[in-house]
Amino acid sequence: MNKVKIIIRLILYISIGLLVASFFFKRKLPKKDEILPQLYQSPFQEKTNLSDFKVEASGVDYVVKPLYHYVLYGLVVSLHDSRVWWDIYHKNWGDYLNVNDFCVIWGDNLKNNAYTRMKFSSGSWTCRVGVNSDTAEKDWAKFDLSYLSNNHILVDDPEIKKSLKRVAKGDQIYLKGYLVTYFADNKKNNFARSSSVTRTDKGNGACEVVYLKDFKILKKANLGWHFIFNLVKYLVVVCLLLLLIFHFRSPLD
Repeated sequence: MNKVKIIIRLILYISIGLLVASFFFKRKLPKKDEILPQLYQSPFQEKTNLSDFKVEASGVDYVVKPLYHYVLYGLVVSLHDSRVWWDIYHKNWGDYLNVNDFCVIWGDNLKNNAYTRMKFSSGSWTCRVGVNSDTAEKDWAKFDLSYLSNNHILVDDPEIKKSLKRVAKGDQIYLKGYLVTYFADNKKNNFARSSSVTRTDKGNGACEVVYLKDFKILKKANLGWHFIFNLVKYLVVVCLLLLLIFHFRSPLD
C-alpha cells in the first residue's frame, strides 16, 4: 500500500509541475513565421443601409442598428468571456448580448516579433497593452496601436456561440458581421452602446462592437500544451482523491 501511495504522490508532483508549465506555455503567442497570410490585411468595412432588427438574449430584447459591414482577420492576443460568474458589470448593465471580448492584432504588428514580448490583458470592457522594461523602447517603436482592436462580440447564433467558447489566446481567427449600435428595448434599462468605426481612436468608446454573422478559428495555437494542461488537471484531481481515500482507509504515515 505504501508503494502505491508513493507512486500516486510522484504522479501528483509531476502533474502539478506540468500543470504550472502548461498554463504558461499554452498562452504563448505564435511567432511571425507561424502567422497565416490573411492576417496581414486590414479589416474590411463598408457602410450598410440594413434596417434595425431585434434580438433576444436571457429574456432581454435588444434593438440592433447595423452601421457597417465588417470583416476581420486577426491574432487573438487577449480575451474575456462575459459569461463568467465574476463579471458583474454586464449583469448590472443588463447586457447579455455581448458574450465575448477579443483583443486582436493584424497587419504591420505581425511583421516582426515585438508583439511576442509584449503583455496583453483583457477586462470586462478593456484591452491593455504593456511592454517588458528591458525591451520597452524598441518594442513600442515597432508596434502600432492602429493595428489593434478590442472587439465586443454580440451573437445570438447557437453554433457561433459554441465556436467562441473554443477560442484561446494565440488563435488566429476570422469574423464577419456588422459594426453596430444596440440598446435594451425596455423601460427599466437605459443601456445602450455604439461601435467605433475607425481603428485610429483610443480610450473610452474606441472599441468595435461587432454583431457576428460568421466566425472561424483559422489556426489554433499551442495545441500540445492545451492537451497537456487539460490532461494533467484531471490527473491532479484523481491523485488527490486517491490519496484522500488512502488516508481514511489506512493508518497515517
